[in-house]
Parts: sequence; structure tokens; C-alpha cells
Amino acid sequence: MGAEPFFFSHAKEKNSGETFARIMNIFVAVCMSAFLVVMLFLDLFKWFIPNPAYHEGLRVVPILMLANVFLGIYYNQSVWYKLTDRTRVGGTIAIIGAAITIAFNFALIPVLGYMGSAWATLACYAGMAVISYAWGQKHYPIPYNVSGCWGTWPVAACLVGVRIRSISMRSSGTGSVREPWSASCWSLGSWSGIHFRTLLRTATRRS
Repeated sequence: MGAEPFFFSHAKEKNSGETFARIMNIFVAVCMSAFLVVMLFLDLFKWFIPNPAYHEGLRVVPILMLANVFLGIYYNQSVWYKLTDRTRVGGTIAIIGAAITIAFNFALIPVLGYMGSAWATLACYAGMAVISYAWGQKHYPIPYNVSGCWGTWPVAACLVGVRIRSISMRSSGTGSVREPWSASCWSLGSWSGIHFRTLLRTATRRS
């Protein structure tokens, strides 16, 4: 992990926990902003895939993007067992994640096909992040802004919903052709205004 030297160099500082928590806030905000961009303009990005037969597979993109956000959260949290010399915990969590993946694959692939595998990946990484957080708070408490980080998910879902509704209106003939893109730009602008302001505030706040 490229950020590990930073974590180790700041671990002995008085307010290292607050620093790590701010890094997590920035990471989640940036990742969810990227998620929103892809979701809002997925119809545009799909044209970079020349074979239309593959367009159906774009359904897994939201699931896998969220899964990798959780994986990034897990990597950010993993600093606790490295700083406390409990590296075996990483192996234990990885084994639990593998078990979750296998169980969900066996349960969902026969029903959902490749979508089941995508959901298994999300369940695995989300489970690893939750386990790491709960375990880490007992041995190396870090004041993560849990409510703030989780608050980005419903906001993203609501703004993406604006685009879905606008496209539905166009399909039913009750909306204009430009309306979906206008709604997309409005949603993206709203998201950026809220969360990039948060990024600036958390990045410049003094410990």
C-alpha cells in the first residue's frame, strides 16, 4: 500500500488518530465522487466498448465499484494491526473474506449468474471492512467519522436516482432528450459542491 510510509511516520504524533480519520473522510468523498461520475455518465462511457454485446455486462459496474470502495476503506483501516504488530489479523480477515466469497458464490451464481459473483465480491469486501473496523477499535481506536462516511452513500443514491428518473421520463415520452443530461450535470454539480467543500475543510483543518 503506497500510503503505509505516511501512516508509520505519523503514528507517534499526538493527534495521529485524527489525521488518519481525516484521510479516511477524504478517501471516501473522492471515491464516491468518482462513483457518481461513472454512474451518471455510464451511457456515455459504454461507447468506449465497441462490441455492443458487452454492454449488458455494465450492470455489474455499480456493484463492483462499491465493492472496491469498501476494499479501499479496508486498506485504510488496516494500518491499525500493522502499527500494533498484529499482522496475523490481516491473514485472519482475509480468510474470513475468502469464506464469504465462496459461500455467496455458491448461493448466488446458480440464481443470478455473473451478477451473483459481483454481489459476492461486494459482500466480501464490505464484511472485511466492517470486521477490521470493529476489531481495530478495540486495539487501536481511531475516531473515524462513521456517520459522515456512511452519509455519502444515500446522497449518492438519491442523486443517481435523479438521473434514472429523467431517463425513464425520456423513454416514456414525457421528457426531453436533453433532460437526462441536464439532470446528470445538476446532480454532479450538487454532489461536487457538497463534498469537495468537505474535502477542503477536512484537509485544511489543523490538528
